[in-house]
Amino acid sequence: KKIIFIPNPLILKEANKFRKRERIILAVARLNFQKNIGLLIESFSKSIAIKNNWKLVILGNGEEKKILKRKCKKLNISKFVIFKGFVKKINNWYKKSSIFVLSSRFEGMPNALMEAIYFRIPVIGSNIPGIKFFIKNYFNGLLFINNNKDSLTHCINFLIKNKRKREKFSRNAYNNLKKVSNPILFCQSWKKLLDE
Repeated sequence: KKIIFIPNPLILKEANKFRKRERIILAVARLNFQKNIGLLIESFSKSIAIKNNWKLVILGNGEEKKILKRKCKKLNISKFVIFKGFVKKINNWYKKSSIFVLSSRFEGMPNALMEAIYFRIPVIGSNIPGIKFFIKNYFNGLLFINNNKDSLTHCINFLIKNKRKREKFSRNAYNNLKKVSNPILFCQSWKKLLDE
């Protein structure tokens, strides 16, 4: 009862019409235990993505990078999983990717998720606080059971098969983001809290 959740404010410019989307599933995260990229790699390998010529692009560095690369080699999917490390022009990847996945075991305020939504990428996230604040399942994105490989695989397959749903989810998520991250609402929430 003593916890008050106030989302980070965003000053959003209207998103432009972006370039043609490519068959890319994007992850933007530190490569560590929290972000659970190993689960994403396993789910990607089990999904229909590879036989449909999709790539998994992972932006970010971390202590698990070598472990994750070995996992890709063991699963024989190394040529379909691209580790880009730290990139300066991250917006270019948001603009051309078709699906965004945040596979975290736990989260606070997931800025990468907010960025993906802003760039109108349909999103998949684990059903945990922080992520659930932004995603309403099957309305503006997909939620999978936390740390569940089969559940995440199902979500990946669903979005690959359903282009219209991808477009609908991304549009709904963008409109919701404009509401919940409104700077005026942010200021009002803090003022109300400090006045109590």
